[in-house]
Amino acid sequence: MDLSNLRTNGYALFAKFLTSKDFTGSHQDPCMFIHKMFHYYISLYVDDIAINAAGTPHLTTVINDVKTAFEISDLGEASFLLSLHITYTSTGIGLTQELYIRTILSRFAMENSNTVSIPLPKGITLMKGTTEQPKDQVTLYQSIIGSRMYLVTSIRPDLAYTISLLVQFSSCPTEEHIKAAKQIFRYVNRTRNLGLLYPHTTTKAIDIYVNADFAGCLDTRRSTSGYIVLFNNCCCNDPTIGSYNHYHLSPNGKPRGNQRWYGLVYLIQIAGKPRIRPRE
Repeated sequence: MDLSNLRTNGYALFAKFLTSKDFTGSHQDPCMFIHKMFHYYISLYVDDIAINAAGTPHLTTVINDVKTAFEISDLGEASFLLSLHITYTSTGIGLTQELYIRTILSRFAMENSNTVSIPLPKGITLMKGTTEQPKDQVTLYQSIIGSRMYLVTSIRPDLAYTISLLVQFSSCPTEEHIKAAKQIFRYVNRTRNLGLLYPHTTTKAIDIYVNADFAGCLDTRRSTSGYIVLFNNCCCNDPTIGSYNHYHLSPNGKPRGNQRWYGLVYLIQIAGKPRIRPRE
């Protein structure tokens, strides 16, 4: 749905309206509103909203109330949202970003590039450049990395390590860094159809995978750690990799330091203790 008058009246007006309809704001995302009794989820993106719910008479009433309160255009079942292509099948809901990938490949003239099967060469070692690197080279490198960040935070956890590694050299990249960054284009060009599938299931299982290298950074000798959270074998967090990020739970069980932990705590509450598996 498109809510054109929200551009002027703002988020607070819509939030107040949903609160009056027994929706509550999500702790991990202030633009997500949840109706706990009927399990409706409404997401607000500037002047667009997405409603995630099974069709019921009550949901129809909610939609009609929104139409009455705001000037909206009902666009029907979502197929494209924030560059995500959404497909619905008998097995589940699929998310891909092929159109976005084509756009950024064309932007950097890499749409006809030779493809590769891995995002970075095995065993690659990179070190920081000097501050004398040309400014246009820095801008190019930052643009390449920035265009890939949205893929990582949306549906491509396979790029998380690569982007997290290369972003560390954004201030003074060398030709070696740019060459490595362009390999990501070649990999994405080959795998543009990859995405996430959220299958229909009644099970509730959480798997958390954590790994780290040992003093892998050649400049600082710091180790790099990372984790990914799977809910029913589906990625449900921004795949995170960093060398010095620490998050803690307070005594009352509420997360400190980063909002993404609210989502993990919520999953544990509804699914129980995560399964812990030894490294293979």
